[in-house]
Amino acid sequence: MFTIKKLDCDAVFRKHQSRTTTMRKGKIVGDCDKLVTWYKPRSCPKGLSKDEFDALPQTIIVREIYYYIVILGFRTQRVS
Repeated sequence: MFTIKKLDCDAVFRKHQSRTTTMRKGKIVGDCDKLVTWYKPRSCPKGLSKDEFDALPQTIIVREIYYYIVILGFRTQRVS
């Protein structure tokens, strides 16, 4: 377990599994993090109204970090 004293960010969340990750795209900031651009989807998701969807920006820049989960006897997993 670890403790984060102060975060200077708007949100911290785990990336959805349908979003692909590659170290080829984006600006590498550190050893395990980079800045990537996320684009607004073409169609409105079910959870948003048309007005809310139209108010969203076309792109946002996100800092993506990843780390490895190592458990003896299991495959090592990379989490973004």
